[in-house]
Amino acid sequence: MFWFRSMGVQYKIKFRDLLAFCFYHYSRSPFVVGIYGIILFLISIQIVQALPNNVNLIPKAILFFVTEMIAFIVIAALLTILMIFSLVSRRNKTLLTEHELTIQDNTFSVETKYERAEHRWFAVQKLARTRRHLFIYVSQRSAHVIPRRAFKDRDEWNSFCESFKKETLAV
Repeated sequence: MFWFRSMGVQYKIKFRDLLAFCFYHYSRSPFVVGIYGIILFLISIQIVQALPNNVNLIPKAILFFVTEMIAFIVIAALLTILMIFSLVSRRNKTLLTEHELTIQDNTFSVETKYERAEHRWFAVQKLARTRRHLFIYVSQRSAHVIPRRAFKDRDEWNSFCESFKKETLAV
């Protein structure tokens, strides 16, 4: 039995929490990383073909590296802008609201004024922890986002995360 049994934690999801989840999730998604790699590969081919033939290897390598970094930054910026625009919607009001996570013996639930979701412990696909968030994945692409600011201090946050991790591993 852990300290948070039959207890809850209340928090409000903010836009920056959704961004944090998207940055965490998409940067680790094999599909997104693969598409990103293909795009960079195609750009690399174009860069190599555009390099002058009468230049030595070192300047060519430096020129390739610089143009590749510029392409990388431009693509990352475009993807970030697309992600932000995809999150800016009035339809996200069901996410950007007060949440209450409650823990019971066999389940945990997350409730808002719009919905209530109850999950058995074995439904947790993955737990991911960053410095500011705990992501409780209940499917491949969706997770409950618990911000660290929902807790009084770092010790309470650490205790909650470790206890939650132990509970999901116990199943």
